[in-house]
Amino acid sequence: MFALKYYWILYIYCTSAGIFSLFLFVHKQCEDARDWVFYGDFDSSIQKEYDFIVVGGGSAGALVAGRLAEDEKYTVLLIEAGGEPSPLHDIPITSPMLQLSPYDWQYVTLPQESACLGTTNRESRWPRGKVLGGTSRLNYMIYLRGHETDYDDWGWTRDDVMYYFKKSENQTGRFSSDSTHHGVRGGVYISDMAYRTDLSDVVLSAAEELNFPRVDLNDMKSSPGVMEPQVTARDGARWSTDYAMRHISPDKKHLHVLTNSLVEKVLVRGGVEAYGVRFRRAGGTGEVRARQAVVLSAGVVESPKLLMLSGIGPTRHLVHHGIDPILDLPVGDNLQDHVTTGLDLILLNQSLPLSEKGVLASPFLAYEYFLNHRGLLTHPGCVNRPR
Repeated sequence: MFALKYYWILYIYCTSAGIFSLFLFVHKQCEDARDWVFYGDFDSSIQKEYDFIVVGGGSAGALVAGRLAEDEKYTVLLIEAGGEPSPLHDIPITSPMLQLSPYDWQYVTLPQESACLGTTNRESRWPRGKVLGGTSRLNYMIYLRGHETDYDDWGWTRDDVMYYFKKSENQTGRFSSDSTHHGVRGGVYISDMAYRTDLSDVVLSAAEELNFPRVDLNDMKSSPGVMEPQVTARDGARWSTDYAMRHISPDKKHLHVLTNSLVEKVLVRGGVEAYGVRFRRAGGTGEVRARQAVVLSAGVVESPKLLMLSGIGPTRHLVHHGIDPILDLPVGDNLQDHVTTGLDLILLNQSLPLSEKGVLASPFLAYEYFLNHRGLLTHPGCVNRPR
């Protein structure tokens, strides 16, 4: 009777622990943000001309902007359609919750003929980040390089791209001593998953029984195998490319970031030279010029769309939409995405913690994550990846 009567005291205590730890985490993030902010009053501080303009502050664009700004003789403007992420973006387990939110472009594919057979209208949601950091703020954080033959097909080689993978990587996990394939001084933090489920070991053991050895998939070799994936995280928190940008180029003088601004057109001179962009934001429209180059990195959907809006693309398609063609190119053709398959599991007399009920089961999960950087909230929602 005593325990039942005073159970509410324990409930209040647990809830308070979660709220207090969340407060400390948000406070720390705000302190970090004040240290890292290097863009001022966007309406008054943006210059009329920069050496480089990078369109899109996502997985690639943020890193490109940071690298360009490393050279003190160049000024760089990064333009992002979305806003700044919230501190909750750093919690790995929140990835599914951020999809279909204002931080997501909320794309939906056309009905598919040979895919999405089990979805409504044979359509699929296609999450893409509309936020500083791009899809690296929404994805499941798996760090997986491409297969070596992919780069060979594109005209590069494994050795060519390995140099840049190592340069960008800050490996803090089990492969940190492998200097042949991994780097430890880059801006992108890579770590082992801080939380594992029993299912992970089951899948890995099953693969080994089928003679698939545990390997490092990111050595970019052709030999088959499986591994527990590594993730883009630092101390249990998501490490997106906007953090990497600030890590490699913290100087406020050379890099300006313009958020909540949608680039509507690339300004082209003579049909071949991009010399600036036109953008729209809450205060109206504006133009900014580039002395050296415009780097288009707006994502797999927005980049070809922006090229076509600028007159670069299939002429017949552009004319059909009332756009004056500048250059006839097959922009947007052959768009593909990889195949993924979900697995249904039936467990007897037990349950997996990776569920809404599991995440919300205990307020102490918040305490464990925010103060100790451990626990279920550090899990990105992925299990294992074969090759």
